[in-house]
Amino acid sequence: MLVIFAILFALMHVAALILAPVLVGSAIDYIVAYNDVNLTRVLNYCIYLLITIIIAAVTSYLSTFLSTKLAQTIAKNIRIDTLAAINCAPIYKIDSLSKGELSQRLTTDCERIAEGIASTITQIFTFIALVIGTLIFMFRLNITMALVVALLTPLSIIAAVLIAKFSHKMLVRQTANEGAAAALGEEFINLSKTVKLYNYEEAAEDRLKKHTARIKDSGQKAVFSASLTAPTSRFINGLIFACVAVVGAYLVLGDSDFSIGMLSIFLAFAMQYARPFNEITNAMSEIQGSIVSAKRVFSINSECKMHDAQLRHADQNSNLEARLKGDIEFKNIDFGYDDNALVIKNFCLSIKAGQSVAIVGKTGSGKTTLINLLLKFYSANNGEILIDGTNIDSIDKQLLRQNIGLILQDSWVFKGSIFDNIAFSKHGTVTLEEVITAAKKAHLHDFISSLKHGYDTIIDTNTLSKGQMQLLSLARIFLTTPPIIILDEATSSLDARTDYLVQDALKNITKGHTSIIVAHRLSTIKGADLIVVLENGSLIEQGTHDELIAKQGSYCTLIKHS
Repeated sequence: MLVIFAILFALMHVAALILAPVLVGSAIDYIVAYNDVNLTRVLNYCIYLLITIIIAAVTSYLSTFLSTKLAQTIAKNIRIDTLAAINCAPIYKIDSLSKGELSQRLTTDCERIAEGIASTITQIFTFIALVIGTLIFMFRLNITMALVVALLTPLSIIAAVLIAKFSHKMLVRQTANEGAAAALGEEFINLSKTVKLYNYEEAAEDRLKKHTARIKDSGQKAVFSASLTAPTSRFINGLIFACVAVVGAYLVLGDSDFSIGMLSIFLAFAMQYARPFNEITNAMSEIQGSIVSAKRVFSINSECKMHDAQLRHADQNSNLEARLKGDIEFKNIDFGYDDNALVIKNFCLSIKAGQSVAIVGKTGSGKTTLINLLLKFYSANNGEILIDGTNIDSIDKQLLRQNIGLILQDSWVFKGSIFDNIAFSKHGTVTLEEVITAAKKAHLHDFISSLKHGYDTIIDTNTLSKGQMQLLSLARIFLTTPPIIILDEATSSLDARTDYLVQDALKNITKGHTSIIVAHRLSTIKGADLIVVLENGSLIEQGTHDELIAKQGSYCTLIKHS
């Protein structure tokens, strides 16, 4: 509805702009000589002109206001769609882009799209309507004069198109450089302690200076190329005006039907006709920038939505109940982040419901990769993963992840209350009693109770220690009690006391649940029902702790060096 009214007011604005010169010219024709003026007619035309100018001003304001509102609404929807697309995107797509790059696409690029939309409606549409309307009026008044304007017009269009092509290339480079600089800046900010620790400040500044120098270079070229359009179009428009003045003067002197008033109309039309070509130069840089930004934003949306559609199509084949039992089977799994280098090779493993399995191996052996495959963050190149006898490709990803509790080495909390940070792991309404029960099981309740505001205390990543964040992650798992629990180096960075608390909580949480433990600490893995040893993506040993110790193989070597 907004776009219809915006276009309607833009058309009214254009009509008023076209009518104004006609009124001026008509008034001039009633001023024949010093003592021969039809003052009544002239005053009437002046009143009409005043009304027309007021209409032009009001409709211009309304058209701009509505188009800007529409553009911001569209930008908001694009941001929401883009964030939704990122949320459903495959992890490999997110991993291929830095956080700074994604942030820029959500903010700067979406804002540029909004600016481009606003420019398109208010300026491009008005430009087209004004040019066409002016040409129609000129041809109705005098074909000869109209042809003078029409035949010279393509020169402005050709110049604008050629310059726009060059400026588009520069804007693509500029936007890419801005994304790279944003990513680098965010990296240095997030790692500020490490940067200071290793006295890397000057080197970091030098790297950022190189990126900003590239932005400056590409930005200058983009601005320069875009600015060429204005003087070029103004020169051509001045040429059109001069031709109209010369041809019009000749017609006034030689043709009694072509009056001075008509000449003034055509001179006004020539200026008015030229004005859109001048104004479009200001809009072209915004539009070019919005096109580049739109490609960057929609490249995420299209690829992510395509991936999500594929998953939804596969998920429709799932007939599983809401709660899984926890039987897991890896059958001949091959996987590589790069097709030429496999990280997991012909991996086979069967895990019974309620069984605890520890996966050990050197760094880079493929332990975390197996977890990523189980959670459908990545898809295996070959083979299949079954849960309760069903291929996970046929299980709804939300259903799958609701039935899996994951605790990583680095826990994550968002800025909000402790209650919200624990409760967000469970869908639907969560009571305070449920959260308190989960916190008690995770040995976190005493700490929370000691805080002034208790469970309403606002926290973020800088408020809690690593151990406290790890216990909070455990509380989330206790709240949902999923049938499958995955611990990926969950205790590797904890002190002895916190490790004891976490280990005690883990014993309670893994009872009767299928648990997969990725760890190096002997205290974490030795009690597992089955220990699997990985090396270069292949399963080389498996058994209980005592069985593997008796073999004196790779497991023993790992234990000695842990």
